[in-house]
Amino acid sequence: MQNLKLITKIIKNSTELDLAYFWNNWLSLLSVVIYMATNILFIDIIFSKVNNIAGYSRDEILLISLTSQFWFFFTSMIFIKNIQNFIKDVNRGDFDLILSKPLPSLLYTMFRNINLLAVLREGVPSAFLIVVVIKWTNLNLEFSNIAFGILIMITGTFISGIINFIFSLPVFWLGQSQSIGDAFYQLEDLSGHSNFVLEAYPNILKIFFTFFLPTLVSSSISTSVLVGKSNAVEMLAASIFVFITFSMILKFLWNLGLKNYTSASS
Repeated sequence: MQNLKLITKIIKNSTELDLAYFWNNWLSLLSVVIYMATNILFIDIIFSKVNNIAGYSRDEILLISLTSQFWFFFTSMIFIKNIQNFIKDVNRGDFDLILSKPLPSLLYTMFRNINLLAVLREGVPSAFLIVVVIKWTNLNLEFSNIAFGILIMITGTFISGIINFIFSLPVFWLGQSQSIGDAFYQLEDLSGHSNFVLEAYPNILKIFFTFFLPTLVSSSISTSVLVGKSNAVEMLAASIFVFITFSMILKFLWNLGLKNYTSASS
């Protein structure tokens, strides 16, 4: 209950801060819409020459673009921004203030800023463009696959946030980790989200990018489940396993980093 109240207060404060920069934020919406329109045009040009890519039709590729948008906006506008603030706080010594608060430090650091207004303002129009251009009658979507696919997409997005936080933790030892985190974020985008489908990977890379460096879950795997190309129950079980495993790894590394930080700053 205490954590829920904390999250609610964070959302309220983040929304108020977003509204203070009204015009700048709406200009960023324009750039997002232009980018998505260009991406859709690119996909249409590709499919004017071919019938499918790794067994995926035009509309199925657009569907992976839709799931990628969910990942992108929640990851970049919530997790990545909080990671950037975390790294700055450690560098400036402001992280001591967070540790002095009677709050769970990891939870607060990961979700200190939850700007749902920005996610909705920029994410909904971008997603709407894709929804409009998809020919839904060409997709063989079943209710069970939709339900499992959405659950996997949400779980995968939290996995992404956890992994990105793990790659920011070297700041406790090195004093800086922004470049490490940026490199992983680019790898994640290229390997799991940039219209790159699960079935295009050889089996060994599917295993690697699902269980060891899980970049495929939120977009590629969830879309594969949505269109009925992968077993929904198996993929949901795998995503939950990965989520629990990397949550434990994050907690362990966080506590290890805190010990190093407090001993170095004392």
